[in-house]
Parts: sequence; C-alpha cells; structure tokens
Amino acid sequence: MSMSSLTQMVVMKMALVMVEVLLEILRVFLLKLSLKSSNLVMLSWLKSKLAYMVSLFVLI
Repeated sequence: MSMSSLTQMVVMKMALVMVEVLLEILRVFLLKLSLKSSNLVMLSWLKSKLAYMVSLFVLI
C-alpha cells in the first residue's frame, strides 16, 4: 500500500513539473514574440528557472 502511494506521489510530482515546464515554455514564446528579448534576459531567466526546479524537487 505504501509503495503504491509513493509511486502515485512521484507520478503526480512529475505531472506537475511537466505542466509547469509547458507553461513556462509558452510564456517564453509569448515573451519572445512581444518583446524580442535579448540572450542575456533568456540566460538569466534559464538560471532562475533551473534554481526553481531544483528547489521544487528538494522541497516536495
């Protein structure tokens, strides 16, 4: 029973992360269309996003 709930929790976490990534990709695409953002902005955004994803996995 506990193994099943653990697997369910992991699958749910992965689904949440996938939705989060898809939303962020969509947001970046819209941002590029509207602002034609520079590479520096994209690089800093990627760094902060990576830090966020790592903290998400550590905290949950």
